[in-house]
Amino acid sequence: MSESNVEKGILEAFRRGLKRAVSDAQGVNWNGVDSIKEHKLLLMGIRNFPEVQDHVTIQWYLDGDMLPHLDDQPGPIQTNAGVSSGPIPEVDEIKEFYAEEMDEPLEDILTADTFYWLKTYYENREVPFKQAYLANMDIHLHITQCARFCDLEYPNTTLPEDLVSPIEEASIDLKRELIKYPLFRNLPPFVTEFTRVATQVMTWLEEQDLENPDDRAEYTTLLNHLGSFYYKGVWRPISNRIGYYTIHGPAEEDDREFHITNLKRARQNFLKLSNHFRSRANDYGLRVEIRNERIPKLRPEERNFQELLQWEPEDDTAEQVTTA
Repeated sequence: MSESNVEKGILEAFRRGLKRAVSDAQGVNWNGVDSIKEHKLLLMGIRNFPEVQDHVTIQWYLDGDMLPHLDDQPGPIQTNAGVSSGPIPEVDEIKEFYAEEMDEPLEDILTADTFYWLKTYYENREVPFKQAYLANMDIHLHITQCARFCDLEYPNTTLPEDLVSPIEEASIDLKRELIKYPLFRNLPPFVTEFTRVATQVMTWLEEQDLENPDDRAEYTTLLNHLGSFYYKGVWRPISNRIGYYTIHGPAEEDDREFHITNLKRARQNFLKLSNHFRSRANDYGLRVEIRNERIPKLRPEERNFQELLQWEPEDDTAEQVTTA
């Protein structure tokens, strides 16, 4: 049996076990299982049965560890699918893990706000490039909180006391992590130029009348565009680099090609997103400065992964962080 069929059989077994556990849980249903939580829950289960883990492709990407070959359409379960240490666990055995053996109750995971839960997920685990993921979450969550404060659909959201400093501080933290590793060495300008835009937007927002919910609702779209600019233009090429080097499993070579393609397009994509955001900002009478000429072209490194992770601290680290 091919490795791809083995992988599909494993994933379908764990998905069915998870679905049964969700069905039996109190106050939740499958509609509350978004893609991020589905990937994380399936991986929790798979790692609990180490005999199947090497038969599944896993990588660290935009939202952390994920299964790049998780098909939307269910397939057959191969109960003895060629896993070297034995058959795939029975669906009821998998369900029992989700219902009774996880460190955190299934109901608590499914009812938590996804991205706030995701930050806790990173904090409580040993993950590759952990501090970069946490700095990314600080940027993402700050923009999200500001957008939700303006959005009438989130009436209980509060506005952070300081709109500018959290973006600046998280961006410095992210760049501090990036310059540690050779594989990220040409990515700080993406963060720098985004930070320039974000601080302009947040400074401008502080000057607006935000007391009346109906008045501030008009800023929701602008802030959502800012979040998309960050996530797709800045964090995606960073996580493409992470994904390229951390992917492991039967389909790892095919998935590296996906990251190569994205990295080749990273500069073009940033320019497209930055110009789009500048146009949206102009609609609000806000002129933002973006030095697109500072954004470099990217390519995947062609060196051994362990070599890329080697880092010797440099005396001018602080200066690099603030100017890169």
